[in-house]
Amino acid sequence: MASATFALLLLGWVGCLDGVGAAEAPVPPGRVFYAPFDAGFDATEGLGGKIAQVEGTPRLVPGRIGQGVLVGDLEGSAGLSYPTEGNFSLERGTIALWVQPVNWSGDDRRNHVFFNAWPEEGGLFSLYKYTSASWGLTFFLDPGDGPRGKLYCYQPVADWRPGEWHHVACAWSHREGMHLYVDGRLVKSALGISMPRKLLKPTIRFGGVWQANGGRTLLDEAMIFDRMLDAHEVARLAGQPMELPDPARPRDVPGVALAQAILGQRVLAHVYRDALGAPAESARLELLSEESGKPVAERTQPLAEAVTLLDLDMKPLPRGRYQARLTLFSGGKPQAVEALSLRKETDDTWESAARIAKEDTLLPPFTPLKVTPALGAQPARIAPFGREYLLEGSGLPGQIHSGGHPLLAGSVRVVAEGAGALVPGRVALERATGVQARLTGGLGGDGIGVETAVVARYDGTLWTTLRFQPKKPVRLERLRVEIPIRDAEAKYLAYIAMGRVDNKRLGYDALPNGEGVVWRREFLPSIWIGTEERGLGWYAESDEHWDTDGEEALTVERRGGTALLCMNVIRQPREVTEPFAIEFGLQATPVRPLAPDWRANQWVSSAEITRFFLHLRNNPYPRPEVEGKRPSGKVCYLYTYHDYFTSTLPRDPEEFREMISRAKAHGLFCTPYTDTTYLPESFGDFWTREAELRSLPGARAVSYGPVSNASVCHNGPFGDWFVWYVAHLAREYGSNGIYLDDTWTYGCMNAAHGCGYVGRDGKRRPTYPLRARHETYRRLREVFAAAGQPFWITMHMSGGRVPPLPTYGDCLLLAEERYHDVAKNPDYCENTTPEEWRASFATEAWGIPVVVLPQFKMNSNWMKDPELAHRLMAAVVPHDAMVWPIFSETESVMGYRRALMEFGIGEADTRFLPYWKKDAGLECAHAAVKLSAYQRPGKLLLLLANWTAEDASEVTVSLAPALLEEGAPARAKDALSGKAVPLSAGGRLVLSVPAKRIRLVEVVTGR
Repeated sequence: MASATFALLLLGWVGCLDGVGAAEAPVPPGRVFYAPFDAGFDATEGLGGKIAQVEGTPRLVPGRIGQGVLVGDLEGSAGLSYPTEGNFSLERGTIALWVQPVNWSGDDRRNHVFFNAWPEEGGLFSLYKYTSASWGLTFFLDPGDGPRGKLYCYQPVADWRPGEWHHVACAWSHREGMHLYVDGRLVKSALGISMPRKLLKPTIRFGGVWQANGGRTLLDEAMIFDRMLDAHEVARLAGQPMELPDPARPRDVPGVALAQAILGQRVLAHVYRDALGAPAESARLELLSEESGKPVAERTQPLAEAVTLLDLDMKPLPRGRYQARLTLFSGGKPQAVEALSLRKETDDTWESAARIAKEDTLLPPFTPLKVTPALGAQPARIAPFGREYLLEGSGLPGQIHSGGHPLLAGSVRVVAEGAGALVPGRVALERATGVQARLTGGLGGDGIGVETAVVARYDGTLWTTLRFQPKKPVRLERLRVEIPIRDAEAKYLAYIAMGRVDNKRLGYDALPNGEGVVWRREFLPSIWIGTEERGLGWYAESDEHWDTDGEEALTVERRGGTALLCMNVIRQPREVTEPFAIEFGLQATPVRPLAPDWRANQWVSSAEITRFFLHLRNNPYPRPEVEGKRPSGKVCYLYTYHDYFTSTLPRDPEEFREMISRAKAHGLFCTPYTDTTYLPESFGDFWTREAELRSLPGARAVSYGPVSNASVCHNGPFGDWFVWYVAHLAREYGSNGIYLDDTWTYGCMNAAHGCGYVGRDGKRRPTYPLRARHETYRRLREVFAAAGQPFWITMHMSGGRVPPLPTYGDCLLLAEERYHDVAKNPDYCENTTPEEWRASFATEAWGIPVVVLPQFKMNSNWMKDPELAHRLMAAVVPHDAMVWPIFSETESVMGYRRALMEFGIGEADTRFLPYWKKDAGLECAHAAVKLSAYQRPGKLLLLLANWTAEDASEVTVSLAPALLEEGAPARAKDALSGKAVPLSAGGRLVLSVPAKRIRLVEVVTGR
């Protein structure tokens, strides 16, 4: 029985006909399916079939024109399914229909489904009203490539009310993308998409439910077209008059896509013959000089096939601005024109890009690799900066030192149960330079032999290949590699599991105490175990030949003063008859020397970036508000110069050049934004080499702007493309730095560039091309170092510092991964623990400065809240990390920074005394207060942080005599207010620290 609401709305349907006008709109060409529901559930047109399969109890009721169908949750899912083949394709098409909310509004928190189709092997194509009011009407495509491959356009429809009719349409086309229309108006797009070519399940469905929620919707005049409709065609279907486009005037023509292949040095056109409905006879692609307006290249081609790709060679052309034009002809007359403005900025090609920064020389600030061959019983010694690896006869480390401290409690060993005893051979040095060395070793046994090959580099990476050679069929009960780390060096653990989208994607925290296995996970590409000062990283690219079930592939077992990191390769008995290899890397940290004055490289605040450098065309210089002033900071993030975020050329080259020039005139490092993982699908370089470039399973980013970006792999040609791009920003525009976003490696199984493998179950599995990406970052450093000027590489790698990818950055921008924690609780004194801060944000452990990225951006009020900014600084400052003044109340953040810089923390003579070290000469008698300090000659800056909800009064601080110069007058003041703080002659202070605040107290300790 209908609800009362339903009955009342039913009375209103007849009246609706008079209100909206029932005249049928002219039908655009290409309609392959039409269900008016006037004579029943079956369609009246259906190239692939008209007969409806009824799901549940949909009802025919008065609609917008004649009858409509009531669908949704009618005491269970109610909808209508029709054959897919012939009626619907993922390659291109348009769905258009009228919808009426019956008992829901556009701002409700429920899903309401209008149309669904399903790829055969998983995924979803859907037009629906999403549960989020901020999304509203959503055009969604999940190709089934993985959790990160989804595409979507959405538009809030909070003003929709029960009983109102709305026309909705979604249109899509290969190379052009996805469009979403509401009431005849284009509201959102995701452009440039390479639409998936996938088999679909046998039926499509109108209506139905996603979740049982009682929601009911009326549908009418459901249509599917086999082409992307033009905007005027959709408008007319919605009853909105729109003039026909001028066939000679350039516009966005559905079924036509233009692109520039920058390194391919070509202009490309992708043309559907029936783009306009009636088949076009020919197409002309021409390239016009923007300066003269005259054609400089031209090609006309008959359109005999359904799809035609035209191209023009740009290699012979000089650099400059051009316009590409594609004109469709029929009967000798132009039918439509699409144009693309472009610039030729470079003569580089894929071939020349592949040669950039390939010298592989020693880069600053690293020191040459030193290698000493094994002699007698002495192991081979490998010594990059600050570290030492001692390789035994097995080719595996017997000890690893960092800063003179031993990290291992014993030798790294291979345990092969069932193969008999394994006896170490002899480690041999094959070749060595100051950059790289190769050594070999091995293990011998009755049942199996192990050949070890090690590649060591000046950056401290040690890549090891273990090749297992069975001498006869061997039943291995268990195979594992054990890395015994000294308990004292195993306080914290950080890991990364990119590709996952759950709460196990990443982590960093104290490594649990106790005996036995204290941590276990499936195969992960990267782990770091260490302390606030140093650590040992492990990484691997593939779990080929591993047992992959469960969460026991990697374990940490505490046993008798040792934290045993175990690679549990074989956990179930296995008959081994063929050789196989296991590879992994080790990297002790810190990886490089910290510059003594590294804290001088503070970040320019978001407010000052805008005030000094952005929007130079809309707000040109002179700017009186900054006359005679300079930005506060040294590292300047630059953006807004592209049409959308990711690796795109500047929208206005001269504005970008001026932006960089002005920043450098202030002595700043310019770090323009770029993304290391995605490439716009609208790029011609992507079109021509998509099969090699793409990472699989694919990921998409459609929130950077209107253009869809596809994930690409550094194991393929994208590494060359990306190095060229950054080098181009440096050489063409003068940038002395770069901001690298999305710097982690995702799993890839694209065989076209050597990723992935076929597992024992016959399914293809991903590998993690860490070394290829690491090489890209090394090449970027070589690009900047070759210029002979100071430079800065920012690596935004929120998620935890794990090897080897942080190595070549000049700072690590972290803490965006705290977004969801902050969204639940914006108080940084509560949402991040001291152990988490020390596990991932202590600069000394890696030798690379850490910058914290505040995460109040989900709430505009939080970004203006001084109290939250104070709590942020109370959490960060005691850990010797920098804060980027952005997404927060920056004046409060800058107040603390000014006090820190006025003390001189950016000077080379600064020493940090952390609260976790008990021998620093600082003592705080209050349990609620953490006390760190900066020390410079003759003075201290005490950092007293109270993370609790209660004010801390009578906080007694004692300074050891060693911190005070004998006979010198000692005095103290609050560094923020300037007020004096009482200090006894014996170096004792008594003061209060407010709840959730940090106090900065400067103490003069000498003359």
